[in-house]
Amino acid sequence: MKLLDFCLLLLLGALFASGFLFIRIAVPVLGPFFLMDARVILAALVLLSWAQFKGEKVRFTGKKRHWLALGAFNAAIPFSLLAWAELHISSSLAAILIATMPLFTSIISAVWLREAISFKKACGLALGLLGVAILSGLSPVELSLTHGLAILATLGTSFSYAFGGVYIKKYFQGVPRVTLTIGNFTSAGLLLLPFALMNPPSVMPDLTTMAVVLGLVIITSVFPYVIMFRLIETNGTTTAASVAFLIPAFGALMGTVFLGETINLAMLLGMGVIFSSIVLVNNINLGFNPLRAR
Repeated sequence: MKLLDFCLLLLLGALFASGFLFIRIAVPVLGPFFLMDARVILAALVLLSWAQFKGEKVRFTGKKRHWLALGAFNAAIPFSLLAWAELHISSSLAAILIATMPLFTSIISAVWLREAISFKKACGLALGLLGVAILSGLSPVELSLTHGLAILATLGTSFSYAFGGVYIKKYFQGVPRVTLTIGNFTSAGLLLLPFALMNPPSVMPDLTTMAVVLGLVIITSVFPYVIMFRLIETNGTTTAASVAFLIPAFGALMGTVFLGETINLAMLLGMGVIFSSIVLVNNINLGFNPLRAR
């Protein structure tokens, strides 16, 4: 990987991670459904404008139910679950728990796509469950029913993202990524719209909240996908997907610096255990120099 692409990978991790920070700030004001519906609709409009500026054609082919399912599992459901969860747990803990996504992806692929689970993968999955248990039982917040449900909602977010990824592999092979992303956000916006209208903000959002929403749209929903497209084209999907290692670290750091959240040894231990499990599950070789040009 070239130095520029490595820097872009770091930037991608930071951009995705900032979403946890933005959600934690805006969701108490706007509510989960209204915030996430505004996010996906505005992101779809911006990406559509960007595609037109680039001269790329956006055509939605295939069955409508597949596009709606994609929008549900890859945006509407995980975004809403995460937004609700961050009303009750820290953005740092949420960012770390989201790292379980590759583990769920392996399980779903094995069940749905009949991909074999080796002994090494099985050990990795067990290790991942241990990491979640450490985070859930030894987090800085006393474990209550609401706190436990928020942790389950965050894991549900991770599972939904994983299911959406496998769904793309199953039904959207060959669809241009820009079209896929715009279709994903558009269908999610349509699905969330009734819930957003039924749960409008109780107060008029201030300038800070509106700025945070704009950041959520541009910084965490538009720019990351543009960078992701480049990394996929230059380095392949495996390298681009390794951003999953960076999001929890950046998310925890941002939560600590900007929101004053606490990171204790148990959270660091849980993060390390989950990272180790991802390495086993994905058979990742860490013996490489990311700065070495090909």
